Amino acid sequence: MGGGGIIARDSAGCFVAARACKLSHVSSPKHAEALALREALLFAKDIGPGPKLIEIDEQGVLHSVQDAQEDRSYLSCLFSDCKFFLSQLENTSIKFAFREANRAAHRLARLAITLPETFTWLQDPPDVVCDVLVQDIL
Repeated sequence: MGGGGIIARDSAGCFVAARACKLSHVSSPKHAEALALREALLFAKDIGPGPKLIEIDEQGVLHSVQDAQEDRSYLSCLFSDCKFFLSQLENTSIKFAFREANRAAHRLARLAITLPETFTWLQDPPDVVCDVLVQDIL
């Protein structure tokens, strides 16, 4: 069992939306990060058109998704899904961000484990990340 946290912000860094995803049958931290990336790509599609930058703090997952060669690990189908979803999103990119820059997403990931199902916040952020969002803007 694991959790994924996704925070959507506008170009000024202000909150747009968030999602906490309960991830089942997770075999490793890399697997959890890949599942969370797939959820982030689906969430980016749900949010609608416009440029998007997805930040991930697992370099192995980032490399596997950005690499043109086919991945041959046990996560290859998951990486293929991510590559496909990314190709369907216009003006969307993925880059590495240090874990410290993803504090709000990690709080949501921990929250997701306690929730019965995936939960999405629109307009108002969940209380568990408000302080981090404010600190990030300042």
